Amino acid sequence: MPIPEVPDMVPAVPHALRTRPRPRALTALLAALLLAPLLALLPAQRAEAAAPAEDALLSMVNSARGSAGVAPLVEAPDLTAIARQWSSRMSASNVLSHNPDLRTQVTSWTAIAENVAYGTSIPSIHSALMGSSGHRANILNGTYTQVGIGVWTAPSGRIWVTEVFRRPAPGAAPLPAARPCAPATNPKATPDPLAGPGYWALARGGGLFTYGTRFFGAPSGTRLPVPAAAMAARPQGDGYWVVGPGGAVQDFGGARWHGDARGLPLGAPVVSIVPTSTGGGYWLVTADGGVFSYGDAPFRGSLGSIGVRSASPVVDAARTASGKGYFVVTANGAVFTFGDAAFKGTVNALKDPVTSIAVSPTGAGYWLLARDGGVFSFGVPYAGSIAGTGVCGVTDTATEIVPTRTGRGYWVLAERGGVFTFGDAPYRGAPGALPDVLVDLVPLG
Repeated sequence: MPIPEVPDMVPAVPHALRTRPRPRALTALLAALLLAPLLALLPAQRAEAAAPAEDALLSMVNSARGSAGVAPLVEAPDLTAIARQWSSRMSASNVLSHNPDLRTQVTSWTAIAENVAYGTSIPSIHSALMGSSGHRANILNGTYTQVGIGVWTAPSGRIWVTEVFRRPAPGAAPLPAARPCAPATNPKATPDPLAGPGYWALARGGGLFTYGTRFFGAPSGTRLPVPAAAMAARPQGDGYWVVGPGGAVQDFGGARWHGDARGLPLGAPVVSIVPTSTGGGYWLVTADGGVFSYGDAPFRGSLGSIGVRSASPVVDAARTASGKGYFVVTANGAVFTFGDAAFKGTVNALKDPVTSIAVSPTGAGYWLLARDGGVFSFGVPYAGSIAGTGVCGVTDTATEIVPTRTGRGYWVLAERGGVFTFGDAPYRGAPGALPDVLVDLVPLG
């Protein structure tokens, strides 16, 4: 379905504009606007029940702002009370609408805004909001420094959400920070839609999520036993492969099966599948450094072929820009090169282990990702890290880093559903707050 469009808003408009854009997905319907809500007391038990969902949504909002180089919002209790009341009102009437009294019920402001939505889950609602230009503009607007989020779940299970944003008036009493935040130190992001049309995210249990990409199927219900270990997409974007730790490969869409490692005496589980530049084959890489070639993938070497027995497990692999070689990286940061892969450097004595490597499509170098979200660049521009976003309370393991088409940015995947963007990487959406663990992120093209 097309991404909904709503007019860009101007703070403190004198009247209430009303728009009801169609949703990006059937799971959420939303609207965005700058206006005003309503304050009333709600039962304490309902407020307490809503708090975890509100905290999760606030984390997603601040994650998106951090990825865009915008300071995080601070939760304002008075705005939260207003947002909760309006979500309750919408739920009772079963009608999505903006609060007509927002301008008078929010106090001490110079600019305010409101997003309202309903859907079946907090992640789907946030993704739909971020997929709409007006709603996204409110979320990422650096003018606003405070927010109140109200979540109300109807007996039917439908979730109603209100987000109220505020820039406080001069002299207004400052709010304490809702939770400790690191300072934002990343280079300024410059998202470019042409740098990455979309990506796929793979969950360990076999779930597969698409953002700006086509869905060709998921491992669940196929011959591939779960858990899933990794995935790779054909460069043409018309299909992908998913591999399990035991070496079984499942093909989807235009991707063709060229063989797998089932039945082989593997010394360690498969941790990565790397497609060739033609899309006519792939390499499987195991945690002990074994490399297995299929289709038109030429064997360029493995850790065993060069006499290396690493005490640290292999965690990821990536092909070179030319497709004539590949890199293999271990958890302690050692980088091994094969074929035309050029060594640019490595990291030593990290507090957290390395989890992924991303190779620039320009061939200039690569980035290494650590479990805590730290990013280390070698021959390529540094565009930021999770810690540098200033986002509060991010404790998820960072599992994957992938480059944009230009090599001027990258995406970082957090295992519990967050996708962070850096440099010119555009945000396309994220699963968010999953009960499962995400293991791979694959860009289109």
